[in-house]
Amino acid sequence: MTYLGCDPGKAGAYAIIRPSEGLVQVDDFLHWLSTLTDFEAFRDAAKLDGSKMLCALEKVSAFPGQGVTSMFTFGESFGRWQMLLECLGIPYVLVSPARWQKAVLGSKPPKGQAKARVWETMRRRFPRVELSGPRGAKLTGRSDALALAYYAMTEEARSQG
Repeated sequence: MTYLGCDPGKAGAYAIIRPSEGLVQVDDFLHWLSTLTDFEAFRDAAKLDGSKMLCALEKVSAFPGQGVTSMFTFGESFGRWQMLLECLGIPYVLVSPARWQKAVLGSKPPKGQAKARVWETMRRRFPRVELSGPRGAKLTGRSDALALAYYAMTEEARSQG
């Protein structure tokens, strides 16, 4: 089984966990998927080979103070991910940030600390995965996507008993 996590935000990313191969792959999203070439690039990067796959896609919503244009762009990005998953036949679950964060972190993080806690938790759990960008910047889209893939993997294991 292969697990995919998708953070559709502005600094979003996707992560793939293949436990049978010991493979973890993370890549930035940055609002692509607007052309057939982008679609094919993702398909190739994800090495979709017909194996069973499950995706956890972050269920996004507006939040107070968010501008109209940014919310529209955010929703557009979310829709692109849904389209991609549907076209590739990848089953997915929509999961709210509060739900996956609580599952991955073990408890709800204090207000304003979720991104940092998720980043640190994923850095410890997957020390060989590059979660930082140029000059050491913490790229929370990468850590969130990895946490979503991890959530999909652990939830699937739980449901299998």
